[in-house]
Amino acid sequence: MALGGKDFERLVLQEFPSLRDDFTEWEGLLHLQVMEFATFTERAAAGGQNAIVKTCLTLADLFIREGDQEVWNAMHVSFLEALPRQGDVYLMLRSGMSPTLCKSWDDILAYLKTGSANDRC
Repeated sequence: MALGGKDFERLVLQEFPSLRDDFTEWEGLLHLQVMEFATFTERAAAGGQNAIVKTCLTLADLFIREGDQEVWNAMHVSFLEALPRQGDVYLMLRSGMSPTLCKSWDDILAYLKTGSANDRC
C-alpha cells in the first residue's frame, strides 16, 4: 500500500518531533507540510548537521519511491523544487541523495531549466 499524507506526517514527526508545531499549523495541507520539511532539511544542511540531513534524504527517497500520487507530487513540487540549486548546500544535498532521489531532482531541475542537462548526477 502506498504511503499517504498521514503517513508522511507520522514518519517525519517520528524522526523530527521539533516539526510538530509547524505541521500542526498546516494540518491537512500536505504541500505546506512538505515545504516545512524541505526548509528543515536545507537548514540542517547549511548547519552541517550531516546525520539529520541523511535522515531527511532517506525519508524523502522513501516518499518518492513509495508515496501515493499526492505524496509523490508534493515531494517533487514542495520538496525538490524548494531546495537550493547552487552553492555548498546544493552540493551537500546532491552528494547525499540516493540514485532515485537524485534522478527525481534532476528531472525537476531539467523541467525548471527547460531541458538543461547541466545538473545531472
